[in-house]
Amino acid sequence: MKLLAQVDLPPNAPTLYVLLGRAYAWSGKIDSAAKNARAIDLLIQQHDVPALQALRYLMSAEIALAERKPSEAVDAAQKAVLYQNSAFAVETLARCYAAAQMPEKAAQEYEIVLTRANERLDDQRTESFDAPAFRRVVEIHYRLGVLYQKLGRVTDSRNHVQKFLGYWSNADAELGMYKDAQRLLRGLPATGTPTAAM
Repeated sequence: MKLLAQVDLPPNAPTLYVLLGRAYAWSGKIDSAAKNARAIDLLIQQHDVPALQALRYLMSAEIALAERKPSEAVDAAQKAVLYQNSAFAVETLARCYAAAQMPEKAAQEYEIVLTRANERLDDQRTESFDAPAFRRVVEIHYRLGVLYQKLGRVTDSRNHVQKFLGYWSNADAELGMYKDAQRLLRGLPATGTPTAAM
């Protein structure tokens, strides 16, 4: 946490405000996350454009998640996607739906991110913060495995968990998410009911 406090962002860097603000929110430092949200508010006062509005709503969603207010997080993330339908915003919306115990909607949004991952990673015109990092795309397979298991979609759950474990085949065996994925895969029934196409 001390390391985050030492980060000195350049002025007028809204994407960096979001990334740092999200890190603060994820670590429970709500006041610091809110400070980054206010910095985006100041930029909006100077130049009100959809991209800045989207970033501001993304910050609101992260803060609401940190405050355990999932319905507020969903509302903010939906608005972010309306302002700028980026893979980054869609992934945030998926996490918000999952936190709000809406697994079907969360799975739908995660699937959208997966379909756009290559497009975003290959598009040099897209800002790098918006392209899901490879690690984030791999993690989505784990998230989908968990969601589909909750929804009773055993085959889909198994497929995504196996993809996740395949990508992370050289991971630290003690890594929590890796161990959870192994446990989930072992606990899935041998056969699953057919799943409808999305």
